[in-house]
Order: sequence, then C-alpha cells, then structure tokens
Amino acid sequence: MNKTGHEFVIPNSTKKLDNIQVLEAGPNPGILYSIVDEGTHWNKWFEKSSHTVRMIFEFPLLKQLFNEGDTEERPTVVSQEYTFVLGENSNLKKFIDGAEGRVLQPAEYRNGWNLGQYLGRIFMVDIVNKPNKKDPTIIHNNIGGVKALTDSLRSKYNFDWEQVTRTNPILSFMIDEAGKSFQSEEFTKLPNYLQKKIKESDEGIMFTNNGGIFAERADFATTSSSAPPPVQRTPQASQKANEPIKKMLVTDYTYEQYKASLWTDEQLLAKGKMEIIKPAPASAPSPNLDEVDDIDEVPF
Repeated sequence: MNKTGHEFVIPNSTKKLDNIQVLEAGPNPGILYSIVDEGTHWNKWFEKSSHTVRMIFEFPLLKQLFNEGDTEERPTVVSQEYTFVLGENSNLKKFIDGAEGRVLQPAEYRNGWNLGQYLGRIFMVDIVNKPNKKDPTIIHNNIGGVKALTDSLRSKYNFDWEQVTRTNPILSFMIDEAGKSFQSEEFTKLPNYLQKKIKESDEGIMFTNNGGIFAERADFATTSSSAPPPVQRTPQASQKANEPIKKMLVTDYTYEQYKASLWTDEQLLAKGKMEIIKPAPASAPSPNLDEVDDIDEVPF
C-alpha cells in the first residue's frame, strides 16, 4: 500500500459470500414461484427489439446462506429469460410443452395461453452448468428445460420429496398498456435488478417520458412495525345481495392472490379450490308492530 498518509480505501460493496454452491447438472426438483414481464428491449445478438418474460424457480433441496449477515438458509434460485412469443418453434413453447408433458397444438393457444397456471407447481428442471466467459472457474446454473412432475418421475429419482416445499411467495408481474402495473405493490416486490431492467424497457421509458413515476417500496411500507398486516378481503365481504358467493375451499392463498396469479374462476372450480354458492331468496321483511294499528293478520 502507498504509505502517503492519505489513505482513501474503496470499500468492497459486495456482500455475497464466496462459498455459494451451485446446483448439480441434470434433473433437479424446482418450484416456479415468479413470472415477470420484463418489457421490450433491444437484443444486440439478433439486432432487433424483443419482448421478454422471466421464469424464476427455487430449488428447496439446496438451501444456503448467500450474503454476509444472513442467519437463515434460503433455497437456491435460478431464472430463465424467454422471448414473450408463443410460436411453434419458440423456447417459450418448449417450456409449455414440458410443463404440460405433451406437445401443445396450435389450436389450443390460438387465443393465447395462461402461464399463471404454472405458478407454485413443482417441476423436474434440467440444470445445465456453464462457466463464466471471463473467469471459467465461476460456474453458472442455467435451465435447459422443464418436465411436468409425474408419479413415475418421483419414483425414478430418489430425492427427499417431503422437503420440496416452497419458501418464496408467489409473485407475478405483467405490464399493462395504461402503466398502472409500474405503480403497483407487485412492482416494488421485484428484486432490484428486475426493477431496473423494467424501467429501462421501451414501456418503462415511455411511462417515464409521459410523466409517470414508478412505485417505491416505501410507498407501501407500514408506518409502524407493530401494525397488524392488512386484512385480505374475500369476495364474500364485497358481495352484493342475491349474487352468487365465491367461497374458497383452500387456505394457502386468498381469492385475490389466485386472480393476481392469472387463475380464472373456471380453473379454481375445476381444481376444487373454490365453490359457487347461490344465496337463498330474500324473505319479505316483518312489519314493525309498534307502528301499526289494527293489524288483523301478519304476513309470514
């Protein structure tokens, strides 16, 4: 070190531990817990703009500490970016084929396809390990493909399946034309690198140029750490009289959380997660006997 008496040491801003493990190459059970619309970006490799979406998986069988100061091990996370186009030969189509365990026919996705139905599911994920181009000693996990988890796959691979449970909350984010998604709480829950990428997308830049302001985590922070969490209102709370009641049969997530993950009412009914209850016809009100004189008969 230069002994000049004027030390001006640059601090090491990296707080990641240097002993983080990577997943072994090959099949690993992973849970898809987040789908993020990244917007439209210039692709320097293909020299054109493309709309991308990111699938984020957690791998519960490899939990570890990642940063200095961590006291609780968290599952290893690996994500994969796809062009947000459902073409016959697109990588997103290959993902869906693997998730479905069959080849999807064009007629089935003529009107689009709901990726949200895969959130929270366990898949057999093929991990491909690739060395860093600048430093080959650094290995990166990549996703080669996914397969629907079947009973035969459970029997084939001797994993501790009871430990394959989700830790991270379900999170989906999709950009809308009005830009309301940029001001949503979901946006603030995204990791910083994804928030930055979305802000730099064509949609994000247009939103900013039009005077829009992206939401920040402080916008949704509670004023007191002891304040109770916000009440998750169910559809019954806002139900109008004589309208069918949507009753949830599961307690893992609320109706609103399922809808935010792009579940339809038809899917919730088909999967046995919800039932529709038709309210009984309202009966006629009884008269106030204190205000009525000479009543011979009271209707029932």
